[in-house]
Amino acid sequence: MDWFVFHALTASAAFVLIVFLALQCRFRLAFRYHKHVSILMVLFGLASLAGSLGYGFILGLDLNLYQLHNLTGFASLFTSLGSFVLALFRKRFLGLHIKLAYIAAVFAVLAMLTALVYYWDYMFGFQSRGTSSLGPSSPGELQSSVSGPQTVDLGPGSADGPDPGLATENLTCMTLGELESDPRCLFEMDGIVYDMTGMEMWQSGQHFGHMCNTRMDEALRRRLPPTHFDTSNPKYFGPVVAKLC
Repeated sequence: MDWFVFHALTASAAFVLIVFLALQCRFRLAFRYHKHVSILMVLFGLASLAGSLGYGFILGLDLNLYQLHNLTGFASLFTSLGSFVLALFRKRFLGLHIKLAYIAAVFAVLAMLTALVYYWDYMFGFQSRGTSSLGPSSPGELQSSVSGPQTVDLGPGSADGPDPGLATENLTCMTLGELESDPRCLFEMDGIVYDMTGMEMWQSGQHFGHMCNTRMDEALRRRLPPTHFDTSNPKYFGPVVAKLC
């Protein structure tokens, strides 16, 4: 299991528990295990934070869906933690404890909605890999779509191409068929082939739903956090082994 999947599972569990506890308070439902569920909520929330740190997220103030998900997720985590801490002094801070629980539930819903929209293709789009937006669905179809040397069109944000300091003329030329059949875990971006074998991010043979021995496509580029395009960071990219021809 990679860090992103771990984050998604634990965050989903924390979301369910946060909303459940808020609804319980709102409708004053009797529930003898309220404290136990609260502890589970905190544990899942902290585990979700560890998962997001593991897969490498960026928390910024940019007005985009990715950052909105991060900000609402963090807001939900810290308001739910605040509510939990205040619950330890229930008689003194009962009103504030319940208000924070409501706020945490609102942020949790926003975080879940933004996650569903931003990562929809990754979580539910595996059956659509044969569509034109995600490229050809089989190695044979991929091979037939490429003939001879080409410049890979990666959509918006890829105009800069490979690292200008990389001497691509000295790299071994690899065809798409060779990329797909190589026993190593290879991945191509901007025409450069990287060896991801043994890397933590690719331990399960895939990363963000993208399999080894494939190319970067526009759909993957849209759902990857910005940190994952830093080819100089050994956490995300292995050594350069070839160029795609």
